[in-house]
Amino acid sequence: MEIEEQEYFQLPLEEAFFLSYSVGVLIVLDPVTQLPIPNQELFTLFRKSSYFPPLTNPSLAPDDPFMLDYVVYHHFRSLGWIVRGGVNFVVDFMLYVRGPVFLHVELAIVRLRQNPPKPNGIPPLCGFWVGSDTSKPTQPRAGGCPFLDNPPSNLTQPSHMI
Repeated sequence: MEIEEQEYFQLPLEEAFFLSYSVGVLIVLDPVTQLPIPNQELFTLFRKSSYFPPLTNPSLAPDDPFMLDYVVYHHFRSLGWIVRGGVNFVVDFMLYVRGPVFLHVELAIVRLRQNPPKPNGIPPLCGFWVGSDTSKPTQPRAGGCPFLDNPPSNLTQPSHMI
């Protein structure tokens, strides 16, 4: 008797690349050939997919969307944080000590863009997150929302990059 898969798990691009490149525990297969995709090709594929609409051959720049998201993800994941996407809370990343199942979010991360999209000429909103720990409603907790700035896109020397 063959068991049919009824569920699937989809990883964010940053997490998939982290598990494949940095930790070496994930192998991504080409859907056509069923062969493993090398990390260098995976990096290029993820970079192309990070643009909307996807670009066929994006130039490598300091403000590349996938690279910046990956650097933020890698940094906090390497420090032991559980990093999750924050689109539901209008931030880029949410940081948990043990994970969303165990504890509430500790930090929300917003990555500032050098040239953010401005629909209808309106600049994007930035703010400060203030909330309360719902397990202790009598103890209000103010949580900072760190803003991470991108390097300027006109950088040409790697020594200028942080």
